[in-house]
Amino acid sequence: MTRLDQIFESLSCFTRPPVDSWYPDRVVDFDMRIDEQGNWLHEGGLIRRRQLVKLFASILRREAGDYFLVTPKEKFTVQVDDVPFLVVDVKSVEVDEIAVFHLRTNMDEVVSLRSAADFVMRSSSEQGELLPYFHVRHDLWAKPTRSVHIDIANQMENGPSDLRSDLGLFSNGQFFPMISTQSQ
Repeated sequence: MTRLDQIFESLSCFTRPPVDSWYPDRVVDFDMRIDEQGNWLHEGGLIRRRQLVKLFASILRREAGDYFLVTPKEKFTVQVDDVPFLVVDVKSVEVDEIAVFHLRTNMDEVVSLRSAADFVMRSSSEQGELLPYFHVRHDLWAKPTRSVHIDIANQMENGPSDLRSDLGLFSNGQFFPMISTQSQ
């Protein structure tokens, strides 16, 4: 049984691991990486078992800029090239007559764009273009896939009167600016 299988077996009984309450002292240097495209690799090889990747994603935590897979007794280092998750689907849903954007990650987590803390624009490390990044949980973020980025662009609107020169999304009654047309 490989080390990955041992971790999977020991954690498979949890539905939503209480990662925030685990503070192990032992740190294990682990040859795991999440690349720009959201692929999870171990010792250079692609992890193909989707359930295993989803399990690892459920125990991922960021501490002081570093990423770890956290268990009750150990935490394992993970190299992340940009962010650990990708937004693979976006939908606007009416909630009490207010549009709220819901984003689904490549790990099937659904998050809502509700406040300024859920969103930031920054350059992607892959191509350096300015992209929206969305907060998933704790200090873990997701960036949109190319097709979702196009979907988002197609749904952008002009900002409110004080930000009329900006394009962005209205979600949960707030405006999230993504493009400033003022300097163009």
